[in-house]
Amino acid sequence: MISTRLVAASIVLALHSLLGADATAPGAPAGTIPPSPPTSASPNAPPAPADSSETPAAAIQERPLVAGRLERWLADGDKDLIVQSFRRHPNEVLPFVDQYLERGLKLLEGNASDETAMNEFRKGVKFAQLATDALRDPIFVEYAGSFASWNETERTRFREGQKAARQGALALKKGDAATALERYAASQSLAEPLGDSWGLQMALAGQARSAHAMSDWARAAAVAAKAMEISGRLQLRNDEIETIVICAESRHQLAEPDAGLGYARLAWSKLRTDDSEQLRRRIAEVLVAALEAKNFPQEAAKIRSDACLTEPSPKSPPAEKPAPAKAP
Repeated sequence: MISTRLVAASIVLALHSLLGADATAPGAPAGTIPPSPPTSASPNAPPAPADSSETPAAAIQERPLVAGRLERWLADGDKDLIVQSFRRHPNEVLPFVDQYLERGLKLLEGNASDETAMNEFRKGVKFAQLATDALRDPIFVEYAGSFASWNETERTRFREGQKAARQGALALKKGDAATALERYAASQSLAEPLGDSWGLQMALAGQARSAHAMSDWARAAAVAAKAMEISGRLQLRNDEIETIVICAESRHQLAEPDAGLGYARLAWSKLRTDDSEQLRRRIAEVLVAALEAKNFPQEAAKIRSDACLTEPSPKSPPAEKPAPAKAP
């Protein structure tokens, strides 16, 4: 019989693949959670160029947020144009803002003058404020303000947090989920006090995937719930959907009263018409399994039909809850 660990792990790996390998940061270890277009918060990703002249014309047309264009709008006071652009492309906003913050930090690390670095930080904070206005969440300006205000010790801790996240990703790629879990937890402990929202999100999502790979369902469910919340606030849609599915599967394995149904329905509700049919089917499988576990055969049949699932969803038996410890 196929073990529940292998069945569960296959769900996350399949979902990660369906969410798109092209979203993975260049040079990032396979199996890392794919962020929206990578920049500094993805440890291996270089910052995007600030000047559109550095990018071929064909590529510029495909990029929804072109730095040179938005910088001109900012200088001319055309803030409404920036706000509307951010609203149309929410998953691109965080990487766009972050490129200025990372560039300012690299200037400081390269012994540039404080004023030179601050020019980049100021642009990042201004764009972050417009992102907060556009998406109605203070997390963007709070993240940018924290980043720009770090002292030298805090900047060092930020880099240490990135390093720990890279180590976690590498360990998970090698199948060492226990080490990955420890490294991602270390990254969280460094990112959280700094107000590094993106670093915190990556650390939580990494812990969720690591705990899931270890069949540590309770920890996977708890950490995934936190990861999905901050992923949603940061508009990192792929990460949000993946951690929702981890939470749904983990609660099903724990034989929780809801069997993960609420989270599975949430993942299903976030599908868009432009999502791949494979992704739709993958989430449908998780949802159908939860519906069947909760004895909703009609709804399960409808979801199966909508997603063209011709066979009943395979049920992996929930893990038994451990017996209470004996009193000494």
